Amino acid sequence: MNSLTKKILILGLFIFITGLLVACGNNKTTENTTEDIVDDFNMDTIYYQDDYYDITYSDLYNSIIVNDGIDRLLEMVDTALLSNYFDDITQAEIEEKREKLIFDTNDQDEIANMDEDEVTEKETAYENGMYVLGYGGEDNDIPYLKLSVARDKYITDLLTNEDFRDKNLFISAKSVAEYYENTNQGSVDAIMIRFDSRSDANDLLTENNLVSYHGEIRLYTDTEVALEDQPSYKIDNTNTESLTDEELLGYFIGFYNEVYQGSKPALSETATIDELIVNEDLNYSYSDLQEIDSSLARLLFDNLSALNEDSEDIFYTYSPHKVELRNTSKYYLSLNLNRAHYDLSDFDGDQSDLKAIIGDELYDDLYQEIYDKNMNDNSFIEKHLKSFREDNGFEILDYYLYLDYENVVPEDIEANNLTSFSDVIVRYDDKEITVGDLLTHSLEQKGPLYLLHAAQLQVLRYHHYEDVYCVDQDICEYDYTKNESAAMNAHMSELFELESSLESQGYLSYLSLEDYLYLAYGAKSEKAMIENNYVKKTLEPLYIYDYVLENKDEVVNNIDNLIQAFYDNYFSLDANHILIYVDENNDGNPDDFEEYYRELDNQSAFDDLVNNFRDDIEAYLSDNDDNLSSFIDEYEEANQTDSTWGDYKQAGLCVLTEDLNRNLSEEESLSYMNTYRNYDESFVSGLSDLYDEYIKSSNKDKDFIYNQELIESVYGLHFIKAEKGLNFDIPSAQFTLDEDDDYSSMLENENERISKSQINLYLDYRIYKIVNSYIDVSLIYEMDQPSIPEDLLETLNFFLAEVNDSYYTIGYLNAAMVDELLSGELVDQSNEISSFTKAEIDEFMLELKDIYIYQITSQFD
Repeated sequence: MNSLTKKILILGLFIFITGLLVACGNNKTTENTTEDIVDDFNMDTIYYQDDYYDITYSDLYNSIIVNDGIDRLLEMVDTALLSNYFDDITQAEIEEKREKLIFDTNDQDEIANMDEDEVTEKETAYENGMYVLGYGGEDNDIPYLKLSVARDKYITDLLTNEDFRDKNLFISAKSVAEYYENTNQGSVDAIMIRFDSRSDANDLLTENNLVSYHGEIRLYTDTEVALEDQPSYKIDNTNTESLTDEELLGYFIGFYNEVYQGSKPALSETATIDELIVNEDLNYSYSDLQEIDSSLARLLFDNLSALNEDSEDIFYTYSPHKVELRNTSKYYLSLNLNRAHYDLSDFDGDQSDLKAIIGDELYDDLYQEIYDKNMNDNSFIEKHLKSFREDNGFEILDYYLYLDYENVVPEDIEANNLTSFSDVIVRYDDKEITVGDLLTHSLEQKGPLYLLHAAQLQVLRYHHYEDVYCVDQDICEYDYTKNESAAMNAHMSELFELESSLESQGYLSYLSLEDYLYLAYGAKSEKAMIENNYVKKTLEPLYIYDYVLENKDEVVNNIDNLIQAFYDNYFSLDANHILIYVDENNDGNPDDFEEYYRELDNQSAFDDLVNNFRDDIEAYLSDNDDNLSSFIDEYEEANQTDSTWGDYKQAGLCVLTEDLNRNLSEEESLSYMNTYRNYDESFVSGLSDLYDEYIKSSNKDKDFIYNQELIESVYGLHFIKAEKGLNFDIPSAQFTLDEDDDYSSMLENENERISKSQINLYLDYRIYKIVNSYIDVSLIYEMDQPSIPEDLLETLNFFLAEVNDSYYTIGYLNAAMVDELLSGELVDQSNEISSFTKAEIDEFMLELKDIYIYQITSQFD
């Protein structure tokens, strides 16, 4: 539960991100140096203390190492090695990097489409993140951004600078040609028509007197027997004839216009091939087609010729091509007009040679794709920065920093701690970095945060160690090997089980237990694992509860304010929906509906169309047992001339149905609390409005209702069939205390809404559910767990459990620690290693506290 921990374990692999976007500096202007510090500086010198804890420089250094020491080390090295890039960095590059970090894009249209709240949220997250990293305050992030830009510039040189060609990363013409081949570049111009069913496609052929026969589409010529009456076995050369290329083109243009009337611009019936291949609606890249279906991509690129090619091979599909999309099937008729695909497998020329083949525009686009792909790949960047350092003699001498950096066990370094101030931990070029150098650099960046982390175990032990680990013990033993408490025995069992599990999974065949503990938990030994993980995490909720008690009025008021949104937007529904969506790229997935609607020429006409669609859907459901799946089948089978559904199909409207409760447990219904962070705001608001409609006296007795206004989201328009949820009626917190009841008077409440006094009591009730079972809360706090009637408890849990438990997280722990440390004393004020004054430490920590509290409350906004 500490804010610095970076060690993560994913799928059994240790993956560490060493902070590609780091630099040095903070809101302090004082520069520090260790030149005047003697080599035998005592790392056990006390830096900060109170009556019950002493934080030494050694403690601070260990805090740095086990959390983000490798990041601090690399920023020192890279700042020196990349120094020649810094003078060329422009303000525009700094602003661009900042924008990318805030919004995760530099696309101005994308940023412009973000709403005001989203922009504010992202900017606040960036500002808070910079402060936690030690770069808080206006323009104090510039050193951070500069090193990031310098790293980018080096990677850019590798990719684009001829002087770096020997690094084998230079994007040459041959690289572009290989990329073209490997990613199946190129495009095809095709008249491609999608059908919902094979029968739809065959019906269209039949309507035009066409048949699929012997690998081609032929014209049926029998004037005596209609095609629909002719048995398929009687179709032969005597009653069919081949079509010319011009005739085939005419038919496909007609097919296209009939299927897509109302949804795509019509093609001219007299259009030439040259006129058609400049139509963007008919151009498909290989990747576009692969998104739909790989077999469709292979069909148009590999299996069909093209009408404008001098080839006798077939250039169209003579029967519908089946594609599986989103648990349904679609069918395609396609005619290739032109293929712009080049065989570059044997290319061995220069840039001018390749541009002569594929053109300047495509060459430039491919070059930029390769560049962007690499520049957006953090693993690529880190890999080659790593090589760059090694080219400059970079060598790590500290065992644990090596583990963090290489993710492999060092062969020539012993697992001893390099903690003497003058110990050399890194060499590169003709330079060395010592323990003192790393300590000084890190403390200047964010010393108060390292102090906050380093003090936690001592502070936690002081407050509640005896309450948990010394119950019924004659001597309170802090040595875990001698402590015989039930809690410590439980920890020893946990560690033994972990070791057994690792051994059975084969981890310990190539990794020692100690190395695993460090990589996964930041613990350098079993002792550190017991103390800094098991003991610390056991004591944390008790310490947080102490802080809750100290600030109970404030906490109760905060929770009371937070749950108001739960009441204001309350709903409890079980729901299925029909999603009305568009799929212009035919990949089987909903397009961005907001973008689609924004670009419509006539939004009013579209609104009328979808409102009519909604009414027709409800009418169909009314006549068919309100079966949503039945409607989907009906709509899929209908063709574009259908009297009811044809207009909607012609407009390109697609439908699907889903159970909106599918990701919930059987004990849950859709509610504001489990949707507002996971769904579009407009969708959640629509559910709330639907609930408000449902609880009206005219609707409340109905088994289900439909929303009268379609709900819009980024996916499309939602037509919802809502049934009453498990908590359809808002759970009441009303409670009257009988004379013979043993319940606390704090539970009395004449209102339906939870009262502050009920919240107050619930805080005491909930701590019993949060701490480990071997902790005797009653003994520690001299109180029994409050008794709450079952019905009322369900209500309190429903509204309060998640909000209450959010306080038992990293944010509130650190907020509590800040208040604790503010009363401490800065002992070593020599400014030789850290120039932070006590006032500056307090200011830094108070800002951290605000950030941590914001992290708790903002998640419920």
